[in-house]
Amino acid sequence: MDTLARRIGEMMLLRGATAAVARWGVMRVVGVAGLALAGYYLLSHHKETPRLLPAPDATGRSELSGWPGEDRRRAPELEPGMTYPGERRTLH
Repeated sequence: MDTLARRIGEMMLLRGATAAVARWGVMRVVGVAGLALAGYYLLSHHKETPRLLPAPDATGRSELSGWPGEDRRRAPELEPGMTYPGERRTLH
């Protein structure tokens, strides 16, 4: 993929690098480029961990019960023909 824009970009980069080396010297240009790359690396790889709320108190809950309070919300499984206490069945 050798496009005109790519060739112009490479030429400008080479001319800029050559001009910088001619003006400031090789070691100064390499040092500045190295500092820029090190700063970019450190800033791009710094991952801030999000602050989380403390976990709820898990006393009296089994490890396999799922979400907090799930056992409280789940209705007991009834056998066919049984009803909940106080429930009336209607035919509509």
